[in-house]
Amino acid sequence: MKGIRVDNIMAAMNAGQRGAFKFWARGDNPPDHDRAPDGLNFVCPGCGDLGSLEFQGRRHGLGGGWTWNGDREAPTCTPSILHDSRTCGWHGYLTAGEFRSC
Repeated sequence: MKGIRVDNIMAAMNAGQRGAFKFWARGDNPPDHDRAPDGLNFVCPGCGDLGSLEFQGRRHGLGGGWTWNGDREAPTCTPSILHDSRTCGWHGYLTAGEFRSC
Protein backbone atom coordinates (compact mmCIF):
# COMPACT_ATOMS: atom_id res chain seq x y z
CA MET A 1 0.00 0.00 0.00
CA LYS A 2 1.46 3.34 -1.02
CA GLY A 3 2.04 5.58 1.98
CA ILE A 4 0.77 9.14 1.71
CA ARG A 5 2.33 11.99 3.68
CA VAL A 6 -0.36 14.19 5.21
CA ASP A 7 -0.48 17.37 7.27
CA ASN A 8 -3.31 16.21 9.55
CA ILE A 9 -3.05 12.57 10.62
CA MET A 10 -6.29 12.63 12.64
CA ALA A 11 -8.28 13.89 9.63
CA ALA A 12 -6.69 11.16 7.50
CA MET A 13 -7.60 8.50 10.07
CA ASN A 14 -11.18 9.79 10.34
CA ALA A 15 -11.43 9.72 6.53
CA GLY A 16 -10.26 6.09 6.45
CA GLN A 17 -7.04 6.95 4.63
CA ARG A 18 -5.04 3.82 5.48
CA GLY A 19 -1.32 4.20 4.87
CA ALA A 20 -1.27 7.94 5.62
CA PHE A 21 1.70 9.11 7.70
CA LYS A 22 2.89 12.29 9.41
CA PHE A 23 6.23 13.04 11.05
CA TRP A 24 6.19 14.43 14.59
CA ALA A 25 8.66 16.06 16.92
CA ARG A 26 8.35 16.91 20.59
CA GLY A 27 7.60 20.59 21.14
CA ASP A 28 7.44 21.26 17.40
CA ASN A 29 4.14 20.90 15.61
CA PRO A 30 4.74 20.27 12.74
CA PRO A 31 8.45 19.44 12.77
CA ASP A 32 10.42 21.98 10.77
CA HIS A 33 12.56 20.86 7.85
CA ASP A 34 15.82 21.79 9.60
CA ARG A 35 15.28 19.47 12.54
CA ALA A 36 15.03 15.70 12.44
CA PRO A 37 11.64 14.40 13.57
CA ASP A 38 11.35 12.18 16.64
CA GLY A 39 9.06 9.71 14.89
CA LEU A 40 6.04 9.29 12.70
CA ASN A 41 2.38 8.53 13.17
CA PHE A 42 0.59 6.37 10.64
CA VAL A 43 -2.88 5.14 9.84
CA CYS A 44 -2.57 1.35 10.08
CA PRO A 45 -2.94 -0.42 6.73
CA GLY A 46 -4.72 -3.26 8.55
CA CYS A 47 -7.30 -1.75 10.88
CA GLY A 48 -7.22 1.98 10.11
CA ASP A 49 -6.35 3.00 13.68
CA LEU A 50 -3.51 5.33 14.61
CA GLY A 51 -0.03 3.91 15.16
CA SER A 52 3.23 5.57 16.11
CA LEU A 53 6.95 4.88 15.67
CA GLU A 54 9.71 6.55 17.68
CA PHE A 55 13.03 6.85 15.90
CA GLN A 56 16.23 5.45 17.35
CA GLY A 57 18.10 7.85 19.60
CA ARG A 58 15.01 10.07 20.04
CA ARG A 59 13.34 8.10 22.87
CA HIS A 60 13.98 10.26 25.94
CA GLY A 61 17.58 9.07 26.00
CA LEU A 62 16.62 5.40 25.76
CA GLY A 63 17.95 2.98 23.20
CA GLY A 64 15.81 1.11 20.74
CA GLY A 65 13.23 2.47 18.39
CA TRP A 66 13.14 2.42 14.61
CA THR A 67 15.79 3.58 12.19
CA TRP A 68 14.70 6.03 9.49
CA ASN A 69 16.44 6.68 6.18
CA GLY A 70 15.92 10.46 6.34
CA ASP A 71 13.56 10.59 3.34
CA ARG A 72 10.44 12.59 4.24
CA GLU A 73 8.51 11.66 1.08
CA ALA A 74 9.38 7.94 0.79
CA PRO A 75 10.50 6.83 4.27
CA THR A 76 12.03 3.49 5.10
CA CYS A 77 11.86 2.42 8.75
CA THR A 78 13.31 -0.71 10.30
CA PRO A 79 12.72 -3.10 11.97
CA SER A 80 9.26 -4.33 11.02
CA ILE A 81 6.11 -2.79 12.48
CA LEU A 82 3.69 -4.83 14.58
CA HIS A 83 0.60 -2.70 15.14
CA ASP A 84 -1.27 -3.43 18.38
CA SER A 85 -1.03 -7.18 18.50
CA ARG A 86 -3.98 -7.34 20.96
CA THR A 87 -6.53 -6.01 18.48
CA CYS A 88 -5.23 -5.60 14.93
CA GLY A 89 -1.99 -7.51 14.57
CA TRP A 90 -0.94 -5.98 11.23
CA HIS A 91 2.71 -6.84 10.74
CA GLY A 92 4.79 -5.39 7.96
CA TYR A 93 7.36 -2.87 6.81
CA LEU A 94 7.44 0.75 5.71
CA THR A 95 9.90 0.63 2.80
CA ALA A 96 10.47 3.40 0.25
CA GLY A 97 7.16 4.98 1.24
CA GLU A 98 5.12 1.77 0.94
CA PHE A 99 3.53 -0.27 3.70
CA ARG A 100 4.20 -3.94 2.90
CA SER A 101 2.63 -6.79 4.85
CA CYS A 102 4.84 -9.66 6.02
